[in-house]
Amino acid sequence: MKAGRFRCAHGDKMGGVAFEIANTAQASREELERHLRSEEGGRKGRGLHIYDQLIRNMGGEIGVEAKDGLAIFQVKLPVFKS
Repeated sequence: MKAGRFRCAHGDKMGGVAFEIANTAQASREELERHLRSEEGGRKGRGLHIYDQLIRNMGGEIGVEAKDGLAIFQVKLPVFKS
């Protein structure tokens, strides 16, 4: 079984923070994308949709791909200076 991973990056050019989370997956990119964007997705899909809505409501972006048995989620969030 492959282990998951977490990577994080930030910078002024990007205007925020970006991170990537990878975990084992038994789904194609299309299936993961459908779960991420759909309100109806069963036990797993509903949670992904909630993450999608939360991140988008904060002005961020989330994407997903499936590669080598891993589901890889890329998240970008803006950082607001006070």
